[in-house]
Amino acid sequence: MVSRLVDETAPRAIVHLGLAGARARIALERVAVNVMDFEIADNAGYRATGEPCVAGGPVAYFSTLPLGAILEALVADGVPAYLSNTAGTYLCNQTMYTTRHLLERRGLVIPAGFIHLPPSAAMVAASGLDQPSMDLPLMIRAVETALRVTAAALPSAR
Repeated sequence: MVSRLVDETAPRAIVHLGLAGARARIALERVAVNVMDFEIADNAGYRATGEPCVAGGPVAYFSTLPLGAILEALVADGVPAYLSNTAGTYLCNQTMYTTRHLLERRGLVIPAGFIHLPPSAAMVAASGLDQPSMDLPLMIRAVETALRVTAAALPSAR
């Protein structure tokens, strides 16, 4: 899907978003590793166990988003956020890894990475679980800030 979207839209940056249950802060993912080790099956019912995201691919890819600047802007705006050193081994990691692999393979210099969002308060209320959450308007503001900072860091934006 990402390959098709890159072809169709020629993005200047790619910021993937995903849910990270049990986290109370926005997590700016620094690294995606070449391993899929799913605790639960994906939506298609598949449960990977110790498989590579890309056979023969590098051990890991780093985000190429301006993570330090994004974190600084989020914290200055009162948004709870931090740099995370792993995107895990589930679908979010697989998405970040395969996107960075695609860009590297094609020689495309496009900033790309992944941001994990906590569950919304409504999600926690509906689940009945005792876990952290974040208000949806705050998460929207955080994503807008991340996109603004990323866009400002693009070469033609300087």
